[in-house]
Order: sequence, then structure tokens, then C-alpha cells
Amino acid sequence: MWFWFALLTAAFSGLSVILNKKALYNVSAALVSWSLFVLPIPVLLVLVIKQGLPQINTMFYIGVIGSSIIFAVSKTISLHSLKNNLLSKLFPLTAFGTFFSYLFALVILSEKISPISFIGLFMILVGAYLLNVDRAKEHILLPLKLLVTHKESFVFIIAMIFTSLTGIFDKIGVINTFPSDALFVLLVEDILMAVLLTMYIFKKEKRWVKDLYTHFWLLVIGSFIYTFVSLFFLIGVSHGPVALVGGIKKLELLFVLAMSQFLFHDKPAKHIWLASAIMLIGVFLIKIG
Repeated sequence: MWFWFALLTAAFSGLSVILNKKALYNVSAALVSWSLFVLPIPVLLVLVIKQGLPQINTMFYIGVIGSSIIFAVSKTISLHSLKNNLLSKLFPLTAFGTFFSYLFALVILSEKISPISFIGLFMILVGAYLLNVDRAKEHILLPLKLLVTHKESFVFIIAMIFTSLTGIFDKIGVINTFPSDALFVLLVEDILMAVLLTMYIFKKEKRWVKDLYTHFWLLVIGSFIYTFVSLFFLIGVSHGPVALVGGIKKLELLFVLAMSQFLFHDKPAKHIWLASAIMLIGVFLIKIG
């Protein structure tokens, strides 16, 4: 079951990327981020109250608080890299962040995956790397070279490590609700992120209220699509290995390319077909593994 939720995560994530890009033409990145977590809260609150609150333990708090704080920290570090013109060149390496998730899941959660699934995961990440290199318009080996030659690449690696930890804490949060309740975890994490982002947006943004009013429905639609992404991911990791769910989520790149071709008639280059084929073979290996 987790496999199909992982695929749904990738599909909705691809749609979310398209909608968020459209929103970013009109409003700031801070307001888009704020809306993703804040706007769905009333609906999530009603649904959670209607279904009833689950029982929780101390590990639940560690999971949801850890996920929220680590996400905020990783985002800050990434912005620091971007400020120094490094993130855009190293961005293709984010494809391999899932390997950090695998290592953390192995140590913290004792999760193991089969050799066939591991090969499939590796193929997905190689395909995702190739697609990201093309989107970043960089030489295929430049991101790997920068890890050795650029001193500030250390900051980027720290960001990748923190980001990969988020999924681990997400799973800790979900599996420590009784019965398992991804919707409740999502609500709590959204509230925590809403507090952090609201403090930030009040401090840094001057016209966010006006922009929110002007582009309200676009932001609402984008926020609920992202809510489905988060919910499907939480359900996926609650039943399956974090690394494999995260790996399959990388298929969002293929969904973005497919939607771009359909909506904007973008013609993919030949090597994109090769990268896509590699990723799809990887998905098949994970499914049979």
C-alpha cells in the first residue's frame, strides 16, 4: 500500500511545483511558504475533531517538533547557500539526499531494504540527478566537483543532512499515534510551522496581507494540493521505508516535465528520455523488491 501512496505523493508534488511557480510570479516566496502551512489548518482541524483525537506518547512530540525545527533549520541553511550563489550549482545533488535518509532510517528506525529495492532507489536518484543537472544548466560533473573544490559546499551538505532527517521525524510522529493518524500529525506540524513562519512574515514582509487578499484563491488551491502531498507522504512512510518513499517522490520531476509539455508544449531533450527511463526502471525494481 505504501508504494501507491508514494506515487500519489510524487504526482501531487509535481502539480504543487507548477502551482507554486505560478504563485511566485505574483507574490513573495515567504508568503507562498506561509500559505502552504497556514491556510489548510481550519479544514484539517475540523476533520481531526470529527474523526477523534488519537492517543499519543512522548515520542510523538519528539517526532513533530523535531520535524518542524529541522525543516526550518534546513531551509535557513539552504537560503544561506543560495545567497552565496552556491545552491543553484549544487542543486542537482539534492537527488542523493535520500541516501542520507536511508542511513538515518537504518540507524534510528532499523529499517532495511532489499538489494533489488536498493538498486532501484539508486537508479531513481541517478535519473533525478541527470534531470536536475539539465534544469540547472550545469556540466554533468560540476556539482560533484564543487563538493571538493568549493569551501562553502560544506554548508550545502549540512542542509542536505538536515532535510533528510525531516522524513525520519515525520515517521516517528505518525507511528506514535494510536491508532496511526497521519492527518493529526499533519495538523500539528502545520500549526508549528505556522507559528514559525507567521513570526517571520510579520518581521520581514510589509505587503503580505495585500498580496494574500489579491491572490487568495491561487494560494488556497496551492496550499491544499501541498496538503495532499504531505498527507500521502506521511501515510507512505508510516507503512513503508522512508528512503523508498522519498526515492519514489523524486518522480515529481517526471510529472513536472509531463505537465510542462502538456501545458506549455515544452519539448524534452533526448537525454531527458534516458533519465526518465532510468527512473521508471528504478520504480519497477522497488515495486518487485
